[in-house]
Amino acid sequence: LDALARPFCEALVKELAGRGALLLAFLMLEDAPAAATLGYFEDDVYHELKRGFRQRFKNLAPSHVLMLETVRHFEKHEPQIKKFDLMTQAYGYKQRYCGTGEAYCTYRLARNTLKARAMFYARLAKLKAGKAAARMKAARDGAVASLKRG
Repeated sequence: LDALARPFCEALVKELAGRGALLLAFLMLEDAPAAATLGYFEDDVYHELKRGFRQRFKNLAPSHVLMLETVRHFEKHEPQIKKFDLMTQAYGYKQRYCGTGEAYCTYRLARNTLKARAMFYARLAKLKAGKAAARMKAARDGAVASLKRG
């Protein structure tokens, strides 16, 4: 951690822990932490600040497993949490979880209810339709480009 950032991070962690809003979770493998996540709660949102993993476990995707276990934890033990915010540094794998190409991602946590399942399948159908439209547009653009060249 950068020497200038350390005092800020320490103060932030103390503040969040004092409010009972801090989550520090570990995924353990072979009696060692394979992955860890640090985040905080604000109203009905969990904000993930940082997640990391040990390189020796990289083939097991421990940070992905930890993310899924964190969501399961919220479902069972933190029913007030409705959103999972991955913050601004959303890499491609985070964007794939959210189904968006935006530079930030927020999950909306849905419980296992009929309404939640209906919303999930509607979103899935919308994504599939969007992908099909994108493929059709790419094919059309390719055909137009080849006509212009010829």
